[in-house]
Amino acid sequence: SSRVQVLEKGGALLAMDVHYSEGAVEINATESEVSGDVAGPQLSENDPFVPVDDTTDVLLNRLLEVTFNETISPYAGNITLHKTSDDAVVEAIDVTSEAIVVKDSVVTVNPADDFLPNTSYYVLIDNGAFTDEAGNLYAGYTDTNTWNFTTGENSDTTAPNLVAEEPLTPANGAESIDVIPSLTLVFDE
Repeated sequence: SSRVQVLEKGGALLAMDVHYSEGAVEINATESEVSGDVAGPQLSENDPFVPVDDTTDVLLNRLLEVTFNETISPYAGNITLHKTSDDAVVEAIDVTSEAIVVKDSVVTVNPADDFLPNTSYYVLIDNGAFTDEAGNLYAGYTDTNTWNFTTGENSDTTAPNLVAEEPLTPANGAESIDVIPSLTLVFDE
């Protein structure tokens, strides 16, 4: 009897043809180069993270973004947000959840809650969380210094208000205006 086993060996495939005959084993191995896309997706070389790694004064309601070097899709795993001060998990977000949006090579993460003011965070991405179009998995990372940031005081949660006695042009209830009027709004911030 015989069977073929294929093992990955660096950037090549090692095919082994194994023959069993009357208690003897004969093994023939051949090596061939792998063709096609065999490399997993990588983080973009140009600022792959938003907020950028080591940024300070990050908005409390900031969405997170990760950019890869190729088109990716969610696969299996989490993007996990930690507080730097005690390594506590703030949120583990399943990459297949609605909190994750993937468009081409960009992943947008919408944490369930706003960040705390004046707090340092780091973000980890699981091995296998994303896959490229060829089915290669992203290796992920566990280094707490790869993507970290600190929030600021920015707790402005008040919506801007229209100001002035007549903040709208044309005025509310105006008649005989141009078909394509210019609309002007004046806000307090």
